[in-house]
Amino acid sequence: MPACGGNAARWINHACNPNCESDIDEEHHRVFIKALRKIKPGEELFYDYGLVIDEPYTRKLKNSLHAVAARRDCRGTMLAPKAASHVSPRRCGCCPGRAGGLVARMSLTPESPVAL
Repeated sequence: MPACGGNAARWINHACNPNCESDIDEEHHRVFIKALRKIKPGEELFYDYGLVIDEPYTRKLKNSLHAVAARRDCRGTMLAPKAASHVSPRRCGCCPGRAGGLVARMSLTPESPVAL
């Protein structure tokens, strides 16, 4: 997908237990955000970056992509397990409410994807 200067999706932070996911329409260069559960207005949006890197997962690499383990289900990294294959950039935000995240302005449900 060509660089287009970014959109609101760049403010969605990482969480190992996300409340939404991204769906990329490469043909039309669009990103759709789909709720994995009902999201209330004012609730921060999170998706699992699941970064996939071809090189071995060294301690240095894992530390550079460290996730703040605020939850028991946190992997401790934004890296995907080696078997996963989706890619997305950003910083860790495993702690809901971290500054700088994108917040829902309306109710979102799994049936109502939002184009960004």
